[in-house]
Amino acid sequence: MANGKTCNCGREHWVVIHYKHNHSVFGSKDGPHHSQYSMVQCAKCGNVFSTKAKYVEALPRVKNGCLFLAEEEE
Repeated sequence: MANGKTCNCGREHWVVIHYKHNHSVFGSKDGPHHSQYSMVQCAKCGNVFSTKAKYVEALPRVKNGCLFLAEEEE
C-alpha cells in the first residue's frame, strides 16, 4: 500500500528520505515517531510517496543529509 503520486521511473531512482518514521503534527508533538511507513522520493521525477513495502530495506537512504547505500553500515 502506498500513498502519494505514482512513479513509473523505476526503483533504481528511488531513495528513502524517512525510514519507518513520520513527522505528522497529529501523531507526536515531540518530533518524528516510529511508523510502519517510509517516505520515498524519486531522484529522477521528484515524486514523493509513502509505503510500507519491504523493498525499502534494499533502497539507499538519506540520513542527516548524506546518502547511505542499503549495504553500508550506519
